[in-house]
Amino acid sequence: MQLFLGVDGGQSSTIALIAREDGTVVGSGRSGPCNHVSANEAAAKFTRVMSDCVTQACAPASIDPATVSFAGVCCGMSGGAEDKDGLIRSILRTDHLRVVTDGEIALTGAFAGMPGIIVIAGTGSLSLGRNASRKLARAGGWGYIFGDEGSAFDIARQATRAALRFEEGWGPKTDLHPMLLEASGLAAVASRAVCHVGGRGNYARRRHRTRHHGSGGAVFVHARRLCSRTDISRW
Repeated sequence: MQLFLGVDGGQSSTIALIAREDGTVVGSGRSGPCNHVSANEAAAKFTRVMSDCVTQACAPASIDPATVSFAGVCCGMSGGAEDKDGLIRSILRTDHLRVVTDGEIALTGAFAGMPGIIVIAGTGSLSLGRNASRKLARAGGWGYIFGDEGSAFDIARQATRAALRFEEGWGPKTDLHPMLLEASGLAAVASRAVCHVGGRGNYARRRHRTRHHGSGGAVFVHARRLCSRTDISRW
């Protein structure tokens, strides 16, 4: 029986599916994010997350993850594919491996390989399209430092900036200020920024980013409240 593996590696979670040749899914697994591999610590985490996902996916079908060889593997990876190919080959056994971006697998899945355009707005953001000649075009997807406009992180960052301007006395009052305080459990929005710019090393940046991303929910709650009492056409 030939088995095929598909992996969707994102900034928030990683999902693995194993299927037979007829498309029947025999197992699935989920683990944490695997979008960064540049540092030794990140590469080790990537390897751990990928192995965990595949092991979970193998379990329902009683497949031995230590010996299974897949007929084909496709991995869609957030943060680019080039730097992950070698690591994936060191983890999985397969005759055919293709490593692409997570946008490409989303586009192919949404339109079954036909022409179309997708817009992803999750932890990050990306727009990707393919025409009838199989030519790809993209906008965005450059990460939270250089882009990710409209993503959960970007929305939380803009909300935090607006609340900081008010807190410091040079920006207009915003209802987001008390909501962000409630969401973060801090006494001042500035404490969130200090966690980032004054923190120690990568741990502080990761901790800040996790809390920052979580504040996006507070922004959406406020937006829903506004929508219930405001004419959006006047925005």
